[in-house]
Amino acid sequence: MKLEFRQPINRGLAALVAAVVALFVAAPVTARAADGEALQNEGAYVCKKCHSMTKRDYYDNVYELWEKSPHANAMKQLSSQASKDLAAKMGIADATTDPKCVKCHATAGEADPATQGKFYAREEGVTCEGCHGPGSKYKKKEIHAEAYDQALTMGFAHIKTKDEVVKTCTTCHNPESPTYHADFLTRWYKWQHPTIQGKDGAEGPAKKDHGDWAPLPAGATRGSG
Repeated sequence: MKLEFRQPINRGLAALVAAVVALFVAAPVTARAADGEALQNEGAYVCKKCHSMTKRDYYDNVYELWEKSPHANAMKQLSSQASKDLAAKMGIADATTDPKCVKCHATAGEADPATQGKFYAREEGVTCEGCHGPGSKYKKKEIHAEAYDQALTMGFAHIKTKDEVVKTCTTCHNPESPTYHADFLTRWYKWQHPTIQGKDGAEGPAKKDHGDWAPLPAGATRGSG
């Protein structure tokens, strides 16, 4: 944010004002439920308890799909030589700790520790909550799966339309990123997961039904894998 003063101003006062503004702008935003209560990010382990092939509950193998995806390795990527070289060109001393990098390579990586739950681990990279919101209040099965409308008031984000996908993805996949790729929708298609009972939105690879707008891999047709 750029401050402009039309009249002369004491430099000390100007510096103080700029510092206060910078602090305000940089302060992490705490996600809250509809009742105003602060939400915590629980980490992928909490999601795995139901969303895994070991449970065969509501969403097939969602945890396993995430585990193999680039999102799960987003923090590890920052330790690669390519990332170190890029960071050096950008004047970043350590990409694994710099807020400009961590804010997108880890869910809630720069959030207030008070919003990070017992099982939260920044090393997990971009987890389920990176797209679906902090799960501390909606994580219970009787809310998340059996009282869906209530879950939506408790921080859960259901992403099922193209506009919702674009809005969510471009939070990080945008020109601000030094490695931005404009084909993020194609990448989303590859790693998306099926929705509850395979009924809502554009389905993931497990359901073999990609909707009428989702990008298709080379050689694929609607209704095929």
